[in-house]
Amino acid sequence: MMLMLRSFIGYHGTSSACKEKICKYGFNIKKYTFNKASLEQVPGDLGAGAYFYLDSIENARKFAEKQIKEEDIAILKCEIVVAEENILDMDEEGNAEIFNELRNNDKELKALARRYKSNIGGKGRHNLDGVILESLIHKYNLDVHLVKKKTYTPFKGLPRNSNYFNGTELCVKKKDIIKTMVSVDYKKEV
Repeated sequence: MMLMLRSFIGYHGTSSACKEKICKYGFNIKKYTFNKASLEQVPGDLGAGAYFYLDSIENARKFAEKQIKEEDIAILKCEIVVAEENILDMDEEGNAEIFNELRNNDKELKALARRYKSNIGGKGRHNLDGVILESLIHKYNLDVHLVKKKTYTPFKGLPRNSNYFNGTELCVKKKDIIKTMVSVDYKKEV
């Protein structure tokens, strides 16, 4: 059986110091473990992993700008190659339906949500979508290397919430699918 591979170009915004560490050691991708003894940090909306904007250096810069001074922003351009069977595309209708079913009806997840709300485990996280997504992957024993979804990110100067996406995010869960990584000068690229 021949694997169908998909290739994506993702941009990751970070600080210059973090860029140096990433270039030297690779991305530090932690696995979400559902540790019952203590609350882990709430993962991003697409779960635990390294986050990229698909084909958008501008969104990577705007995201980094939320926490980093402009003169210290660094952008990494990465080629991500992954087998089609290892992509969880949350824009596909069936996946969204499973997500909503789990979010609305899973008793263990509701108990976990109560624990997080009483003792916040994430910096400014206002939802538990990432925990729900990790639960979906765990519950159905999925071999997910990449999660993909159109999302809305509240960049500086934009409203906190919107029903319309302003980018597509990629969450890499296995760092070996990142095939190339180069630092880019976003001031020249934009």
